[in-house]
Amino acid sequence: LFRFGGDEFLLVSYGMSDDAAEKRMQEIQARLLALAPQNTNLPIATVSWGIAKFEQDSSFEAVMRLADHKLYEHKMASRHSI
Repeated sequence: LFRFGGDEFLLVSYGMSDDAAEKRMQEIQARLLALAPQNTNLPIATVSWGIAKFEQDSSFEAVMRLADHKLYEHKMASRHSI
């Protein structure tokens, strides 16, 4: 896990299925929201993520574009479900 830029972080996991990655991100989201200060003007409101896999012939740039696209989709879906 490392900061990728701004408020974006990159989490790299090996040998994890998409379903397992989704579950892990939901667990991380729940833990972060539970840690958020309750009486401040800067609460953590949302956590969004995009999951993408490196395949044997994948470039870093292509995988990051896919993850970014999925992040945007997740963010939009989260906003519409509130």
